[in-house]
Amino acid sequence: MRDDFQVAAIPDICLGMTSRLASRMTTKVLGNLLEPYGLDPTQFPIMVMLHLHPGIVVSALSIFLDIEASGISRNVQTLERKGLVVSSGGRGRNGKQLNLSPAGRKVFKQAVQCWQEAQRMLIAELGEKEAKEARQMMVSVSAAAQRILVRMENKS
Repeated sequence: MRDDFQVAAIPDICLGMTSRLASRMTTKVLGNLLEPYGLDPTQFPIMVMLHLHPGIVVSALSIFLDIEASGISRNVQTLERKGLVVSSGGRGRNGKQLNLSPAGRKVFKQAVQCWQEAQRMLIAELGEKEAKEARQMMVSVSAAAQRILVRMENKS
């Protein structure tokens, strides 16, 4: 470590810490709105993908959402217990096809309204221009990190 480097500056300059904090805070806004429907913010993206890709399997969900398959499985099991998701077909991460149940489709409609409200509140707080710039910047940071990961994988 360089002698002139100040560890105290890390929270102010670290892209990872800043993006994780922004993610946690925006997720809490959505979580507060979803709570009355018995959902949490980690389940909402799963429901989005089940709505967009009926019959998707856990392994594909894991790739789409960049979440460990075990985390997806735990959330899917919770959604199944609540009667919001049904599975059919084979077994395991590559065989069991997942779909929203009729109750799940109803709750999903309400969850989308919660998401819309969360987006509206965040955009109102930030401003339309700043929200657009923030989205663009997050996409850029994500793409840069992905390129670095690809280079790192190619070296090993």
